[in-house]
Amino acid sequence: MTDWAECDAVERHSGKLNGAWVFHGTRVPISALFENLRDGASIEQFLLWFPGVASGQVEAVLDHDKPLSPNRPICENPLRSGHTCASPSVSNRSLR
Repeated sequence: MTDWAECDAVERHSGKLNGAWVFHGTRVPISALFENLRDGASIEQFLLWFPGVASGQVEAVLDHDKPLSPNRPICENPLRSGHTCASPSVSNRSLR
């Protein structure tokens, strides 16, 4: 399990979304990022849908989560437009 307390891009307060981990300075839960990516959204789309979240925050969350998630797609440059990800189970899977 990822230790989000070590990631500066996120925060958790009992008064915000019942203590869920959110992007720092927002009320956007980090789970929204993973759910949207899993459902086929691109990072660019996520950033448009959640304008309070900065691209650097998304990159930090993905980088922080990567070492502990061997089955999660590994993105070489997740913020590059039109990127694709490779996964141990699904190769060349696009997040678009």
